[in-house]
Amino acid sequence: MLVKVNPLRFREEVREILDRPVVSGKILLYGSSFFTVWGHERSVQQMDGAVVNNGFGGATGEDLLYYYQELVRPYAPKSLILRTGVNDISSGYSAKQAAHFAIRVAEWAAFDFEGIRVGILPSFDCPWLDKNPKKKREAHKAFNERMAEYAEAHDNVEFLDIRPFFYKDGKKEDGFLDIFMPDGLHLLDCGYELFAPYFRQMLEKKGFLTD
Repeated sequence: MLVKVNPLRFREEVREILDRPVVSGKILLYGSSFFTVWGHERSVQQMDGAVVNNGFGGATGEDLLYYYQELVRPYAPKSLILRTGVNDISSGYSAKQAAHFAIRVAEWAAFDFEGIRVGILPSFDCPWLDKNPKKKREAHKAFNERMAEYAEAHDNVEFLDIRPFFYKDGKKEDGFLDIFMPDGLHLLDCGYELFAPYFRQMLEKKGFLTD
């Protein structure tokens, strides 16, 4: 498999993350710009201190693997939430390759931290994705299917299907909530304000939020 990205392009952003104190035993958010735009301090506050946000915008699964030893292992998380796939497909990786990277991150975490739970976020529906060519939309769908199948086959992995959140009343036919930036991909501040309690409730229901 040819490397299609240069992980060193994120070196400065990763250094900024590493300048923060290492906090262990939390839910670690690890992935691309969905986490980065949410922001470390804001996500920690809105999730009642349950998370550490080590996302870095534009990251592919290959980047997550490259920085795993720096951005995951020292934090000894009690659980890991992955957001990936979108940038992989945009960078020319297939759905199969994108899933392979995500699965490797999950497997490394399971190897390093006994009993860790891994949550995988889908490539969620958004106006930007709707405007992609059919071939790209199908690749995102295939990535989600592969990750859901992987989660189904592993007791410690959960496919956290947040896609209904982005629609009015959770129904695709009702259209998207008005929470997206002009790019149609990233969320406005009000989007994260709505998402945080939704996500907390999901994590609690799935057993990620425990005393």
